[in-house]
Amino acid sequence: MKRSFKLLCIAGVLAAALSTARAEEMPPMHLAVPGAPDQTALPAGHPSMDMLTGATPSTQPAVLGSLSIQVVPGTAGGVVTPEDAVTVVLYHRGSPIKTIDLKLDAAGKAVVPGVPVMPPVQALVSVKHGGLVQQVVSPEMNTEQPIQSIQMKVFETTEEQPAWTVAMQHLIVQWNQDGSGAKVTEMLSVNSPSDRAWLGNKVGDGRVTMAVALPPQVDDVELGGSFDEDASKVADGKLVTGGAIFPGRSEYRITYTVAAKNGALDLPISAPAAVGNLIVFVPADDVQVTATGLTGGQPVDMGQGAVRMYRAQNLAPGSKALLSVTGIKPVGADPGAEAAAIKPSGFSARNVAMGGAFLIALIGAGMMLMKKNQVKKA
Repeated sequence: MKRSFKLLCIAGVLAAALSTARAEEMPPMHLAVPGAPDQTALPAGHPSMDMLTGATPSTQPAVLGSLSIQVVPGTAGGVVTPEDAVTVVLYHRGSPIKTIDLKLDAAGKAVVPGVPVMPPVQALVSVKHGGLVQQVVSPEMNTEQPIQSIQMKVFETTEEQPAWTVAMQHLIVQWNQDGSGAKVTEMLSVNSPSDRAWLGNKVGDGRVTMAVALPPQVDDVELGGSFDEDASKVADGKLVTGGAIFPGRSEYRITYTVAAKNGALDLPISAPAAVGNLIVFVPADDVQVTATGLTGGQPVDMGQGAVRMYRAQNLAPGSKALLSVTGIKPVGADPGAEAAAIKPSGFSARNVAMGGAFLIALIGAGMMLMKKNQVKKA
């Protein structure tokens, strides 16, 4: 029995070896064997593969929507004309994907047909009226809301400065992880009681509508919201902009970094106009902060973790405040800081705003499509 088993094993090994040897002698299946039938021929009636070259896979039909734009005068006695050029830029997640140029009809209306809404988009509508480009952002257009209608007011311009004010000026301070300084996000909610867009004061060959003082050793200045990048620059320690100030509420945002020396920095703040409420947020940590011209500083929980809140009210134009900071350390410089860094931080411009500390509710929508713009330095 054992002998039979051995013979069977030997026979199996020989068979496997023979099979391998024959397989090595056989040509690959994708090569034609002379005199043999074509094993690669397609079945009768099958279209040639050459005919399928360039064929594209089937796709679902595109989902299209439309945007109706009604332009109306925002200034008493103003007139909207078909000569007002309209440009619509479609954005997805802040990136432009399509630009459409339109003309208004006699009733001040224009329609954008065939708007792709998968993926969702928003439209930045620009109308050049009275020589000034004026803009508005549409609601999101998606598969559930493919049809949108918006009404846009356009304003006449004026050389006369209105009594514009800053209803709210908010600053959020965050320490750099390497201890090199701080990142500051400054938000301004500007209100103009006029029904005309103010072009600004003439200064040399340009115009100035607003100047915001910046700290010394500032860097990486970026703009958002209602700032006009092409009309803004950093000069003499200030962010100077010549972008028109429009009637009603306008939201502006500045982001910049301030360098620290030996773990210390000063953050001076100046009111660019009359300010109703000035609020400054800093992390509630072991850093030492001395405030001048501001009250508060006790840790408060805004719903996203504890922060220190400093504030001032009813400031005259040019009023100044100061935060002097010492003890800034790199994250991980001591075990306590490293342990705190492991926990996710909810202290950010977005989260503080969502938590209710920021009353500038309109700033989110206006900045949705605006990418950060690096500011020119004079």
